Amino acid sequence: MKNLTILFLISFFSLQLSGQGFEWAKAIEVIDNSLAAGVSTPTDVEADASGNIYMAGMFSGVVDFGGGEVTSSGDFIPTLDGYICKFSPSGEFIWLEVLPSFLGGVDDIELDEEGNIYLLANFNEEITVAGQQVVAGVNDHGFIIAKLNADRELQWVSSVLQINTFDVVRGSSIELNSNEDLVVAGNFDAEVNIGGTILEAVNPGDGNHFLAVLGQADGDWNWVKRTSNLVPISAILDVATDAEGNIYATGATIGVSDFGGITVTSIDKQVFFLAKYDELGDLQWVNHSLGSTSTFDDEGTAVETDPASGDVYVTGTYGSTEFHIGGVILQEEDLCCGELFLARFDGSGALVWVKQSHGGSGNDNTTVDMARSSDGGALLTGYYGGSNGGDAIFGEGANEVTLSAGPANSVFVAKYESNGDCDWAKGFHGNTATANARATTVADAGDGGPVVAGNFSENLIMESITLNSTPTILTPNMFVVKMNDAVSTFDRPASHSLNISLSPNPNGGLLLAAWEKPAAAGAFLQVSDQAGKILHSMSAEGLTSATLDLSNLENGIYSICLL
Repeated sequence: MKNLTILFLISFFSLQLSGQGFEWAKAIEVIDNSLAAGVSTPTDVEADASGNIYMAGMFSGVVDFGGGEVTSSGDFIPTLDGYICKFSPSGEFIWLEVLPSFLGGVDDIELDEEGNIYLLANFNEEITVAGQQVVAGVNDHGFIIAKLNADRELQWVSSVLQINTFDVVRGSSIELNSNEDLVVAGNFDAEVNIGGTILEAVNPGDGNHFLAVLGQADGDWNWVKRTSNLVPISAILDVATDAEGNIYATGATIGVSDFGGITVTSIDKQVFFLAKYDELGDLQWVNHSLGSTSTFDDEGTAVETDPASGDVYVTGTYGSTEFHIGGVILQEEDLCCGELFLARFDGSGALVWVKQSHGGSGNDNTTVDMARSSDGGALLTGYYGGSNGGDAIFGEGANEVTLSAGPANSVFVAKYESNGDCDWAKGFHGNTATANARATTVADAGDGGPVVAGNFSENLIMESITLNSTPTILTPNMFVVKMNDAVSTFDRPASHSLNISLSPNPNGGLLLAAWEKPAAAGAFLQVSDQAGKILHSMSAEGLTSATLDLSNLENGIYSICLL
């Protein structure tokens, strides 16, 4: 019987498209900002079942989204208008919907299976949706929730307004729940009237937050609850829901905060929190950092649920020298700047795992958004580097990936698997000290690849793709970029070369090769001799194992590559 000795080597799943991981990128150019009231920026991005991309945010001045120049609504007074822009899966401009306001913008959008669009927009004094002015008043200040059908026709709108002239109320996040109703989160400082329910702060002027559920069919409020009390500052920044209708909220709080029976205390720095509420808004549990060893603030910026397990992902930034989360302490590597974390909790509030990303001295790593990937993992985006430079490190040990920073702020996109391993990380940036780039939002485009939007100045280089900005414009341009899940080997952890097992070895000719993840489209197994001659090749697309019949080979040493 032959005994074949197999020496195996592994190549990686490599992308054969132009840009090595970047399918396309678009610059949304700010052409004239002479009357700009603020920075034009994307706040949310989503993808529908067909892969079309919807980008929402705010703009001021004259901007070209791809369909020609558009001017914000003020003639002589600078204004900030909201927008929703739709692009095809290949990045072609389809339409733009502008929401004229005074100082407003679209902060969050949701899509349903019928193609309806739900939006949350904050405003000051007035706002128009789908050509209809829905709020108009000198002292009006607040937010609206609106539903547009696939043809962008207004179905309903519900407004939440300040009660007193100097009250502040702001919507922060919406999410479709398992009943296809909208969970709404927001913040207020004194009094607010939500669908006839009056919420009052114990100490007017302090920050409080609330949760509510809005019926998607008619825009009527099902219930409204204040979810914090007693605090100087407490804010929900993002919400998510699970299959049972439970609600998860994350954000930041400082002082003494009563979440509804559980009190969170912070001395002089804001702390991160993750709270779970049932389908009626009753508190189940709260996890939070301590804040007692903080150099800078902690906050949760995004939360997502995993439908398969019922677990929840939460991400954010921390400045504590010792960041306490779920019984685990993360050490702050760089005492001058923040670092980011990604944690997974089960439905009972127990920590499953937590990971951190850090960088070199003076490097500020900030995560601003997260999306659930189609395979149950998490996609993160944000920025790192800054004027102090410094690399960003994702993963740990054998799963570590290091991204080099540009001369100014750089964008990162990272994918983590459900077990907490870093699958890949990608960084891109400009090439001058004033070429700042920051991502603001990320979504899974439906094919496992992320779509990312944000701002940049001067230029933004994504391997073979370069976006340029008009050098005389001080206000940064916007960008949207579509990536693939498969990226270059440089951005994958070294541990990805250790995931194949062969048995038996040596063997009599039949060899079982197995690896941890399904092979990417176009992947194949290849057997070659020591001279590099290919002796056997087979498709491995979508497989996690394959049996090779090598009985026709002579005794010797051979190589197996997964390409």
